[in-house]
Amino acid sequence: MMPAANIERFLEPLIAVDTTSSADPAADRDARPGVELWQQLAAGIGATTTIYDNPLRPDKPVVVSDVGDGSPAVVLAGHLDTVPAAVAQWSSDPWTLARHGDHWTGLGVADMKGFFAVGLAVLQDLAGRLSGAVRFVATFDEESGMEGARALGQVVVPPDATVILGEPTGSGRCCGSKGISVFHVNITGEGGHASLMPRPAAAVDGTRHILNQLADWQQNHAPGVGDDRFEPPMPSCNVGRIAGGDIFNRIAPAVDLDLEFRLLPGFDDRAARAVLDRAADSAQQATGVRVQFDNRFAIPPFAGGQLDEQGTGGVSFATEAAFLAAAGQPLTIWGPGEIQQAHVVDEQLSIAATERFADELAQFLLKVCG
Repeated sequence: MMPAANIERFLEPLIAVDTTSSADPAADRDARPGVELWQQLAAGIGATTTIYDNPLRPDKPVVVSDVGDGSPAVVLAGHLDTVPAAVAQWSSDPWTLARHGDHWTGLGVADMKGFFAVGLAVLQDLAGRLSGAVRFVATFDEESGMEGARALGQVVVPPDATVILGEPTGSGRCCGSKGISVFHVNITGEGGHASLMPRPAAAVDGTRHILNQLADWQQNHAPGVGDDRFEPPMPSCNVGRIAGGDIFNRIAPAVDLDLEFRLLPGFDDRAARAVLDRAADSAQQATGVRVQFDNRFAIPPFAGGQLDEQGTGGVSFATEAAFLAAAGQPLTIWGPGEIQQAHVVDEQLSIAATERFADELAQFLLKVCG
């Protein structure tokens, strides 16, 4: 079994560099330190690195590192950026890898720097034993829009390669991922003194109507677009933020919503927009408010090939899969770590499970590239 120390040698510096990616400019970090560190680590195992400019996010390049000669037979892909850390809530420094009994702790350890550390350790261990080339593809903006994979996926992934996307799947092999479509909604009504309620065209009434319409769709219509590869096996809607008004005794003139739909094959971004359109039109007709919304971004769902008969269902979170396998390459989502550990305080990665994953990955690479 791959010794944990071999993985830790790469994981420790990867955790130490802050690669936070965020739509909030105040939380976002420059990707260059992460890019430079990756180049150093890849060079240490004999890889040749090429940096591709990201035309959609110039500050977030896509990095490609090749081990071996010729066209890569296997691509180990994923993201090296993380969500922002709620530093005050962590029990230790998020950027210092800590070992606590049977697990490691650190920001991004499960999602998904652990996968890249395993890949580096495995390829170092297999030096001289592979006849086929292996490629790493690392993005730095997955957590803030996936623009790198969107713009360059077809450029950096050879059309005849097998792709492993190392998102946290608990080492299970998955052949699909849900998509996501994110909307900002503004409901504008008439303000005034609170004693005038109820009144026509109140923003809170329009908001309530939209939320009821979306809840009705979720309960009565979404189940008709099911896909048993996913859990839950249907599209869904979540309202993540509601904001409006300022004090209790004034009618709020406007309410803002930030919401998302989780997409499935058969229920895409256009279908999500149609659901929201119907809810907005119904609210305007029933309450007299004005509703405007815009689609902030969308990531398509993915349902593709798998490594072998061990492939299971799909993951319910959005991934870069549809962009990385746009030419129809077989792609499997397969990585150490549990999705329950992603985006949480004191993020953890099981050491024993990661060691087992490293052995499985080595066996796969020997089978395909040996």
